[in-house]
Amino acid sequence: VMKAQKLIEEGKGLEEVVAALKEFCPKVKLLGIVEDIKYGLAGGRAPYFLPKFLVRIFSLLKIIKIYPLFELRDGKIKLLAIRPTKDKAKTLAKEVEKQRQGEKILAAIGYTDNLKEASLLKEELEKNPKTKVLYTVQISPIISVHIGPGALMAAFYPIDPVEKFRQGFLKENLIREASRNSSTGLTTKFILLK
Repeated sequence: VMKAQKLIEEGKGLEEVVAALKEFCPKVKLLGIVEDIKYGLAGGRAPYFLPKFLVRIFSLLKIIKIYPLFELRDGKIKLLAIRPTKDKAKTLAKEVEKQRQGEKILAAIGYTDNLKEASLLKEELEKNPKTKVLYTVQISPIISVHIGPGALMAAFYPIDPVEKFRQGFLKENLIREASRNSSTGLTTKFILLK
């Protein structure tokens, strides 16, 4: 939504916005931990072929703090792993770190009824200077009904060079370069992007 809004503000036409979003959307990764998959099953969002005994096993695993980790891949929700964890925020942050492949990223955090864990996830993600969390938001009831209480999600994407500059990642380097050039007597001009 933010990407579409930015493109519209730049004066792009409908076809340009749609084309840019088709290129951008596959770059966005979404990871999430849910406490109980029974909500997805009841709402028709979990695979209908999932055996009922497996649903019961997942329900029992949450008692001993073992949760399924999901990802959105190719427009479909896939089970990524089943992880024992006392700290969902750290587990999710580790997976984001693994999938980022060293790139600078922009991220957003979503949660159902656990603002404290969402805040911890933000802290964990921002320990890496290559991450900027844009916002933390409570997931709407329309989605929450399918993922249940205690769910925690992180969406992220790599920053392109212009976006890096806009987000201030390059600003520090430009200031340092300008200082170095001014001490040698060279003049440097910068064109700042809005």
